[in-house]
Amino acid sequence: MECRNVNKQIVLPVFYDIDPSSVRHQKGPFKKAFARHELKYQGNNLKVQNWRSALKNAAGLSGYVSSHFGNDSELIDIIVKDVSLRLNVIRPSPSESKGLEEKYIPVQEKPLSKRKVFVVLDDVGTLEQLKHLVTEGICWGPGSRVIVTSKYKQALATIGGLLHEMLEVKELDFEESLKLFSLNAFKKSHPERGYEELSKRLVAYAKGLPLVLKVLGLRLCSRDIEAWENTLRKLERHPSPPIRDVLRISYDGLDGGRRQIFLDITYFFERKRKDQVMSLHYANGIFGDCGIKGLLNKGLISVSNDNMIRMPDMIQEMGWEIVCREWNKNTEQRWHWEKLVLQYDQVRSRDPVVLFGTEYRPVVTED
Repeated sequence: MECRNVNKQIVLPVFYDIDPSSVRHQKGPFKKAFARHELKYQGNNLKVQNWRSALKNAAGLSGYVSSHFGNDSELIDIIVKDVSLRLNVIRPSPSESKGLEEKYIPVQEKPLSKRKVFVVLDDVGTLEQLKHLVTEGICWGPGSRVIVTSKYKQALATIGGLLHEMLEVKELDFEESLKLFSLNAFKKSHPERGYEELSKRLVAYAKGLPLVLKVLGLRLCSRDIEAWENTLRKLERHPSPPIRDVLRISYDGLDGGRRQIFLDITYFFERKRKDQVMSLHYANGIFGDCGIKGLLNKGLISVSNDNMIRMPDMIQEMGWEIVCREWNKNTEQRWHWEKLVLQYDQVRSRDPVVLFGTEYRPVVTED
């Protein structure tokens, strides 16, 4: 807001899963937050008051309210279009000697064509994605570099001349695998005494895949030798078990509540906000906080810096197999997932929903 007032810059507020009135009047989570700030900054009321004023003024600006859109894609699309229109307002370019005709150029062309950028595109799934992100309508500045990761070699090969170099990520060798496994199982780079042979046998099943090594290590961390031997017995039932079967061991070790949260995330909540997932689970009598921590500790999910729940591809594929099986044979489980989806939609629309004769009220997180 200072930049707006001093530098005359444009501010476009986005009210994501929050009502503008809560920001303007500092209600709900803002009320709690400011109570904490006032305690923390006693003797410096001006700082807190400036924050209050900034939020109040920001809420008075014309912006975007996520609940007014059907989904996040629509919200992002309209923001991008609006910002692009504002950036494309033409302005006169400086002329070197008098008498030359003034030229007008779009504001956005100048910085993009001259700026050196470093871009990383992770887990690109299709050629269309790659073309749209790298080759269409974007003029990178000299010296720019783009790194792309993909499971689909063909998607990279088809861009031909734009590709400077293609590298294939190899599996870890045995020594590297044992070190990564030990870091997760023992919190140090080598196995504990008495666990050396068990560790080597388990590492052999991971086939050099970092995710599998991590999940196995976390599964057995702080467990006794009997638990390690039981895990090995499950793996040795088949001479060369599929990787999903190795990952399945961690799922089998979950209690009922954590299994349910894992399947809920697989079914619908992957790439959703952690606080929303926890709130909906609490509303349905499931202690989401403990469950999510348990899944994090076992390496089955992660939480990004922007508080979004993520699930590795191989683990999600394993989860989908379980979800499909439960969907086909368990009507109660299917209703549970349908209810969660409707409840999630109502969290954002702020309206109650009636499902199977029961009214469900929106779940509003306070913190």
